[in-house]
Amino acid sequence: MKRRITSVRELEVLSRRIDELLGMLAANPAGPDTAWSPAVDVVETADSVVVRVDLPGVGAAQLEVSVCEQELCITGRKGEGDSCARHYHQMERGSGPFCLEVALSGPVDAASCRATLRAGVLEVVVPRIADRRRSAHPVPVTEEEP
Repeated sequence: MKRRITSVRELEVLSRRIDELLGMLAANPAGPDTAWSPAVDVVETADSVVVRVDLPGVGAAQLEVSVCEQELCITGRKGEGDSCARHYHQMERGSGPFCLEVALSGPVDAASCRATLRAGVLEVVVPRIADRRRSAHPVPVTEEEP
């Protein structure tokens, strides 16, 4: 399952999630059996964007993190993928492949990003670059004699 996270209004978020659900149901009428979407926090600070993703049971080798222009993409897989061969009495924890796309506001320094997986939580720190287009630069005014 693919989930895109942006800082949009609540109604737009709800509409997008309903569209995702309808798309999943259309692709698999029996229901999504392996698709899951981990919990995500996106925190903006003065100098970076910090993304935290709950990924219990996922190892670093199962993750792929990349930044392209102003978008962070996190893909991976949880579990061995043989859940169909097992007989579960109850299954509430998500498993299978996942893809998260986080739209980053403003220019970022993709080369200086760092990702750390600790105690089942992936933390990605994306440093920001000062947006020179939006900053005001004072221009001194000199007065000349006529």
